[in-house]
Amino acid sequence: QPTIAPTTAHDVTAAISDTPPAGITFQSWTCQASNGATCPGGAVNGSTTGSGAISSTASGAGQVAGGAYLPAGNAAAGGLLTYTINAVANGTACGAITNTSTIAVPSGFSQGTSVGSTFTSPATGGSADLTAQAVVDPICPSTLVLNKATTGNAPSGGGPFNFTLTGTTQTTGTATTTTPNATVQVDGDTTTAGIQAFTIPPSAIGSNVTIQETSLPANWSLQGATCTVAGNPVGSFAGSTYTLPNVAENTAYICTFTNQAMANVTLTKTGPATATRAINYQYTLTVTNGGLTPTAASVVVQDQLPSGVTATAVSGASCTNLNTAGALLTCTIAGPLGAGASASFTLTVSAANAGAITNYAATNSTGNGSNPPSAPGSSCNSPATTPPTSCANAPTT
Repeated sequence: QPTIAPTTAHDVTAAISDTPPAGITFQSWTCQASNGATCPGGAVNGSTTGSGAISSTASGAGQVAGGAYLPAGNAAAGGLLTYTINAVANGTACGAITNTSTIAVPSGFSQGTSVGSTFTSPATGGSADLTAQAVVDPICPSTLVLNKATTGNAPSGGGPFNFTLTGTTQTTGTATTTTPNATVQVDGDTTTAGIQAFTIPPSAIGSNVTIQETSLPANWSLQGATCTVAGNPVGSFAGSTYTLPNVAENTAYICTFTNQAMANVTLTKTGPATATRAINYQYTLTVTNGGLTPTAASVVVQDQLPSGVTATAVSGASCTNLNTAGALLTCTIAGPLGAGASASFTLTVSAANAGAITNYAATNSTGNGSNPPSAPGSSCNSPATTPPTSCANAPTT
């Protein structure tokens, strides 16, 4: 808001100017005259309005012709013009911007070197009074490129993978991969053609931005996430949420969430409803990989024999603790077990005692070759384990 007034006791008609610096647009301005002054093109103590650069000589949109009339002061300051400018910084204007206003001493006059004690002057006189400056530092938006990476050789890719964000203009995103082990960018502005980055607006600069993967397709796990600026790690990851603290302006953030395709092994078990004491009978255990990728080189099944029951033989797998009553068997099925494939093995057992019994079994659903996280039994997978346990049982009398 430049204020222009004479500082010596002479009436003048002076040329004024204020050109918007690069990156700034003057959307509108108002000139208000007082103390007998006249805005260019206006009336005494009146006002004028315009847009664009302020000039007393140029023509065009918002421009006015003629000079500003400023009557001299006496015991107090003379004519006064006050310009109020409504400006906007464009999207690429970052860093400090200086706006300069000037008033020119008309021909036939020279600028005084001092001012009266009752006058207000930016300086004590001289050419410094002919220029005024204001510095603005627009806050610029930042960008966030969000990538989705997949591993695990899922033959058809995977998805949709869904995200919720805070501190960005668009607060949701989704991505789907169509080829194995692919990386795709999440569209951060679905109103614009093509794949766009997310925008962190000026209102969010200095605050935290969060990215959360909110849901996973079946048979996928979240392996981790990273965020960088110019290749350097920033922020922190916990659970399914990445936090970027105190985001900076005019900064390019790149974040990648990585998901792995998984095997999903389920276990079923069958046996006779009734059996004869001390006579061999059989249980059949079947593992099925309903996931997207093959299992590890083997699948491990644990079988808890009831008290008094002894496993005497096995086919289709190798088992520990045969010929021991009430033993916990650890059985290994040769693998890998492909996606959609099944494998079975048979236990031959005998019961020493009469009565109702239940045989429990369990396997690690990831098919990673390790023991099930939860032991077979009536409380198998209760509470649910991570990774999950697939449990099965077969009652016999």
